[in-house]
Amino acid sequence: MPRRNSKLQLEGLSQEPKPVCLVTGGGGFIGSALLPILCASGWDAIATSRTPKRKRNGVRWKTWRAEDGGVPACDWDKLDCVIHLANPRVQSRDISELPRQIEGGLLATSRLLEKAARHKVRRFVFVSTGDVVSPTDGMAQETDNNYSATSFYSAAKASAELLTRSCAGLLSTAIVRVYHPFGPGGDDFLINRLFSAVAAGREITTERGGGILINPIWIDDLARGLALAASSTATGVFHLAGPDKLRLADFVSLAGRLLGKAVTLHTNQAQPSLNHAGDCRRARRLLGWRPEMRLAAGLRKMIPSLEQSSAASSGQP
Repeated sequence: MPRRNSKLQLEGLSQEPKPVCLVTGGGGFIGSALLPILCASGWDAIATSRTPKRKRNGVRWKTWRAEDGGVPACDWDKLDCVIHLANPRVQSRDISELPRQIEGGLLATSRLLEKAARHKVRRFVFVSTGDVVSPTDGMAQETDNNYSATSFYSAAKASAELLTRSCAGLLSTAIVRVYHPFGPGGDDFLINRLFSAVAAGREITTERGGGILINPIWIDDLARGLALAASSTATGVFHLAGPDKLRLADFVSLAGRLLGKAVTLHTNQAQPSLNHAGDCRRARRLLGWRPEMRLAAGLRKMIPSLEQSSAASSGQP
């Protein structure tokens, strides 16, 4: 429910205004799926993008880059929720990447939390990654606090989680860890990249034992989960992941069968990396969320756009 009083009167009856949600990173893969669901759920949405956008489908856009400092320019006194998705894309593994991830991933979160607390925003949803807690055996639990970040990106996310936790007494906070979203438009994400690599006939390398454990989530299921997190009063950590759990090598084999492609799979003898699968029981229980798309069904939905992209790149009519 919105936290302000409506000034709109119609024939003597007050009309309750819609709650307002600020979505940072609204122009990205996840944000683009989330915004229509938020608006359909009764929210007014303000979204940030790295490049200027005009108001469309009821969404008001603000130009903002997390790594450039400051916070989005909007009326913070009218916000009911912030969903913080924005994070600078990883450009390299060089040490020069470290300040970008600290500024855009950690300090931007700090600025947003401070602004939200000062203006008494009801709800703050921080979108994190399953990379922050990656057990060597089995699935990560929503109660896990044993951080195991192995990159600048995941280290910044883990630190931002701790900052968000520290503000729990000031505003209602939720931390949502995302496990490998996939779907049309997510070309920069792991599952889409692997699916495209199999379609192109490229060799895929995994560690021994079948590689990491994953349970990828369809993009629309993820967007519904984030919308539920925005409306909920439940606090703490929630995992959003898909219903199918499998090893990376098994995923590649599945992709080959669906695409009708012979798979070239190389296994190195390195110790398998930390797993990237998350248990979602807390999200199911407290948010009322259920993933609907099975992995194979989602991958089948991606095949037409993948074939169109392949035909366009090869110059076929």
